[in-house]
Amino acid sequence: MNAELLHASAALGDLCSAAKILQAKVDVNARDLNGATALMRAADAGQKLMVEWLVHKRADVDAHTNLNTTALMLAAQNGDLSIVRALQNADVGKKDDEARTALYFAAGNGHSLVVKYLIQQKADLNAREVLSWTALMIASSEGWYHSVKRLLHAGADMDARSRDGGTALMFASKNGFLNIVRALVES
Repeated sequence: MNAELLHASAALGDLCSAAKILQAKVDVNARDLNGATALMRAADAGQKLMVEWLVHKRADVDAHTNLNTTALMLAAQNGDLSIVRALQNADVGKKDDEARTALYFAAGNGHSLVVKYLIQQKADLNAREVLSWTALMIASSEGWYHSVKRLLHAGADMDARSRDGGTALMFASKNGFLNIVRALVES
């Protein structure tokens, strides 16, 4: 029950309640039925101060849900650069059950500043998810020009092929993203 209260406090950014709950000897890394921790709840809810506080309280930044989703993946998917930075010691190479990384989530949602930061943190530019899609492929397919440009500049493999033989250029072309087609051709 107290773990549930910690998770709710984390999602709401209620530091006072969270502090009282931890004083009652609740494990900062207590998990819910899905395997989520308070840190994940705070990261997903955009609660930067709570994320920083939980990290300070030694929350496991690499903890994962039952589907292997981490707090870093949630923050990257939401495009919250301040939270991604607060999770600076998290493993940028972790993959969820579909082999997606934080970089894949950031690129696929057009969060180019998060993409830039994760590249600086040495994220694998060419990591592949279960269908062999890369961050460049998903960004190209979704039309996220600035993410595509950052990935290309960093050296992402534009010739990589998905399981069905598609490339970033093919996906951008199919979806009508001419600016991305141009960027890929000129790269």
